[in-house]
Amino acid sequence: MESRWRLYLEDGDTLSLLPGVPRAYLEDGKAIEIEGVKTYFGPIRLSVRSELARGRIVARLECPSDHGPRRVRIRLAHPEARRPVAVKGGRYRADEEVVLVEPFAGRADVVLEF
Repeated sequence: MESRWRLYLEDGDTLSLLPGVPRAYLEDGKAIEIEGVKTYFGPIRLSVRSELARGRIVARLECPSDHGPRRVRIRLAHPEARRPVAVKGGRYRADEEVVLVEPFAGRADVVLEF
């Protein structure tokens, strides 16, 4: 259950991804892959790649369910606690290091540029 809480949580109509993942998991060259995990909203596929040598972190999410979440929160914490200079695919909340994708339409591509 602890691993699940690090990777994903459901809260009402919101799916929170990577809420408890340590910063070190997003050091340059590292990746997080989640595939086929069953959530209250149906199965998800998440791919996160840290490309900090190129100045970015890239995430792709798919949740092709008819009863998917209304919003998705993806925590993408820079290993050195830096804030992005640009965000594509959602709205960045610096206080939580979270990208909010709302409304969520079953698929999202998020890029943080540093």
